[in-house]
Amino acid sequence: MGGRPPALTPKQLREARLLLTGPEATVTAVAEHYGVSRTTLYKGLRELAAKEGNA
Repeated sequence: MGGRPPALTPKQLREARLLLTGPEATVTAVAEHYGVSRTTLYKGLRELAAKEGNA
């Protein structure tokens, strides 16, 4: 399989999703914590949800 590796692992995405359940957490802060853009975080969370939904 070629191409660029994912910026976030599934474990990191699950952690990010958990962090975002906090009342004061923002997508921007969580993205900065992992060193990715908001768009990358949203994309990763969407793909994780799709993968978990099919499992």
